Amino acid sequence: MDRNIETVLSYVNIVDEVSGFVKLKKVGQNYTGLCPFHSEKTPSFHVSESKGLYYCFGCGKGGNVIGFLKDIKGDSFKEVIDYLKKKYNIPLEDSRSYKSAQTSANEAPLKKILNLALNFYYENLFVYMSSSRHIMKYLKDRGIGEDTARDFKLGYAGFGNGLTSMLLSNKADLDIALNAGLLVKKHAGDRGYSDRFVNKLIIPIMDRTGEPVALASRIILKEGEPSPLNFPKYINTNNSEIFVKNNTLFGLDKALPFIKKENSVFVVEGYFDMITLYSSGIKNTVATMGTALSKNHIINLSRLSDEIVL
Repeated sequence: MDRNIETVLSYVNIVDEVSGFVKLKKVGQNYTGLCPFHSEKTPSFHVSESKGLYYCFGCGKGGNVIGFLKDIKGDSFKEVIDYLKKKYNIPLEDSRSYKSAQTSANEAPLKKILNLALNFYYENLFVYMSSSRHIMKYLKDRGIGEDTARDFKLGYAGFGNGLTSMLLSNKADLDIALNAGLLVKKHAGDRGYSDRFVNKLIIPIMDRTGEPVALASRIILKEGEPSPLNFPKYINTNNSEIFVKNNTLFGLDKALPFIKKENSVFVVEGYFDMITLYSSGIKNTVATMGTALSKNHIINLSRLSDEIVL
């Protein structure tokens, strides 16, 4: 672990920071509360003060205080470090050194795992189509044909723990997959892992160069299947060194040449709003992925185009 990260974690009490966003109750040596990342009525969100870690057994999010603040605030790694450094007067080395150390240590294996997961889910949808017919029907009903689905590398997370098994066979670091939000712990205190996404449509989120930085999942019910209570329709992988949701625009990799050509960009809210418009010929379109248009979104788009159409 980078020396600056170790220093920050030694100065900051995770309970103090988490309690600013979650009402915590002490249970034994740990704390519990309602998860801030998904809707629930029974607390499944746990914080260990002694270990400096949090984990939600409902949605699978977990990590240290830096990861928590990144996810809850939508800030970058550097922004969180700078915030904690200032708040707790933490002596750190130059920010460029700890950013580069964090990047070199974490980005490559995370990108490898995301690529493995993307290809795994893609094959599930298009190779083993007998188990994903309800996904293809949903896409067809939304006006999204197979060619478009392939173009956007959509995928299917089936039942079981196929992703976990595949990552193991490729000798991937499962802790990285866990922190990324691809896997969950089976039980409290258990070292075993299981797939986080089950029976879901998978939507890869790419950077502007077309490399995957995150995955979104959408629950797709078969006809007559009851909807799970208090379960979010969409679940994303976690914010990371390469992905901050509030700073990312879905579809920018595909829309970029058309934005430059037209000198204008259409901004929509949802993944399928963007995919549908793109496939119908309005290719200078991006999506905010269900979040409000942020200051960073506007700054980034203003550098690409003179006209932003909401």
